[in-house]
Amino acid sequence: MKKIFYFLLFFGVLVNFTFAQEPTETVVTLRRDALKVFLDCMFCDEDYVKREIPFVNYVRDRKEAQVHLLVTSQRTGSGGREYTFHFLGQNEFEGQNDTLKYFSMTDDTREVTRKGQTDIMKLGLMRYVAKTPLAKHINIQYEQPTQEELVEDKWKSWVFNGSINGYLNGQKLRKSSRIYGSFSASKVTPEWKYRFSLNSNINEDKIVITDSTIYSILRSQSFYSFVVKSLGDHWSTGGRFSLYSSSFSNYKLRHS
Repeated sequence: MKKIFYFLLFFGVLVNFTFAQEPTETVVTLRRDALKVFLDCMFCDEDYVKREIPFVNYVRDRKEAQVHLLVTSQRTGSGGREYTFHFLGQNEFEGQNDTLKYFSMTDDTREVTRKGQTDIMKLGLMRYVAKTPLAKHINIQYEQPTQEELVEDKWKSWVFNGSINGYLNGQKLRKSSRIYGSFSASKVTPEWKYRFSLNSNINEDKIVITDSTIYSILRSQSFYSFVVKSLGDHWSTGGRFSLYSSSFSNYKLRHS
């Protein structure tokens, strides 16, 4: 009777151990057969990419990769950036290449930009992942775009900034004051980029030396503007104009 009990106990432990090991071996097998990717990007946040795209194996040697993912970047005419993602198939995927693009705006945050980059990587890698055992574990979802209520922009995309700074210092024999003001207006669209700025600076000093009083007044004003027209993804044209006056530099009015 004891022999039967020990046999059943041993068999039960063996069965439990076998079933407990099976899921682990499945995960290991799937990870081993995952797509091998060589990420070739100097400016990408690799830690973020690896967290958001965990269903591939990242290799250090380009020759071991099944996909060489090369990412390049250049500035656009509107001030944003154009990112090009080159998916280069290697080994069994030799000749299966693709190219996708992502455009960021000038006011995009770092979080918005890196999420956009990673989403493009996911899309481009799917054609290769679909031919690996991990394909059945990929869940593709579609988010229905919501119709946003159109809000009228009464400023027509113009952005205005203004500031005034001052400094006062008074003593018995010396008094000083500094006043600085600036104003700027800018507008960025896919076709045009405008910027205009005004600056004014006034420095006044009063110094008493024995029976004499010395006054020093320095004033300067400047105006700067530029306009840029986009001619496509790679080219743009434009011009700039500036005016400057300074009592210190003895410029009544200087332009360039």
